[in-house]
Amino acid sequence: AFIRAEYLVIDTIGDPSYRPPFGEVGGATDVYGHHAGMLSGGLRLPFRERWNAELWGGFVFGPYAKRDTPYEVAVADRLQVSFLLGAGFSFDVIKGQPRPR
Repeated sequence: AFIRAEYLVIDTIGDPSYRPPFGEVGGATDVYGHHAGMLSGGLRLPFRERWNAELWGGFVFGPYAKRDTPYEVAVADRLQVSFLLGAGFSFDVIKGQPRPR
């Protein structure tokens, strides 16, 4: 088992503009920041001498989002919070101590 904290640099894909629901006027945009943090935990399952399978999950905090609308209603900046699950493989570049059998 493991616990880790990560700093993420992220970017968005696509056009940030959208048409607000229930609105007659277009021109609203969402602008996202580029920084987030993740706190996760999981299991590392060895299957060869240096190869491992990893199953993990954790909370992602960020990025900040700023919404601009054509209306006069001010929308506060907000921090995006989400949960992420992952599965993958890892390889130990530096060979560690042999595991007790």
